[in-house]
Amino acid sequence: MKILFLLLTFVSFVIAQQPQWEHGTGTAVGTDIEAIRMKALNNARADALAKASITVTAGDTRLVSESGEEFTDFYSKFAETSTKGIILEERIVREGDLKKVKSTTYEIEIEIEANVALQQGEPDPSFTVKLESSKQIVKEGEPFILTVTSTKSGYLTIFNVYQDSLSVVFPNSIDKENKIETNKPFVFPPHKAYDLQMALPARKTTSSEMFIAVVTTENIPFPNIEPLDFAAGTFKLRSEQLNMYAQWLYKSSLNKRCADQIPMTVQ
Repeated sequence: MKILFLLLTFVSFVIAQQPQWEHGTGTAVGTDIEAIRMKALNNARADALAKASITVTAGDTRLVSESGEEFTDFYSKFAETSTKGIILEERIVREGDLKKVKSTTYEIEIEIEANVALQQGEPDPSFTVKLESSKQIVKEGEPFILTVTSTKSGYLTIFNVYQDSLSVVFPNSIDKENKIETNKPFVFPPHKAYDLQMALPARKTTSSEMFIAVVTTENIPFPNIEPLDFAAGTFKLRSEQLNMYAQWLYKSSLNKRCADQIPMTVQ
């Protein structure tokens, strides 16, 4: 994910109130090694949640991009107020060797330990957020815009998610004010000082990514939003992991936040 500067000069549950460590195991089969590792990790997360009596089915965590590609994530599910369970910390305790099932098909198994918590509060049915993109299939380097509308005023944070890491694209070191008004569409980027563009990962000709917009009624800044560096008109954004994102969400009860997400394809 990159921002170019033009420089114009889940769910049923029965769970204890306190977070608890659970063991989870997940396997996956496929041809794309990076993708099956991610799927096995997500299956292990779902298994750990199930051990805490939180049911997460494959359909609960599957998104389909406009290009038809499916991918599974927990970033969007943790943000949704319908999902009661959340993983605050996790560690991989065993990652099995890659097994060849067929000539081009592989299988992998991953075991994790996850600190599972119950999210507090109950969702507010009158609180909804809508995230829209001017394009859902974009070419590398092609500008696009995001629009967020919330039925309640609050503070907006926009994330870009790829595989098992995410970056905060808004607020940022240029646009730090993230207040959003009731039913007033917020357009990002909010001005013409920079463009929002997507970059393909190394050695990839296509990429499925996701944007998540989270609105909180209280101002809870996400840590480490400053860019790592700025060179040739481009921000290099920090990549954070699931646990930091989950811990940030956990600070806001379900009735005080709402989120929406859209999958996107980069070509």
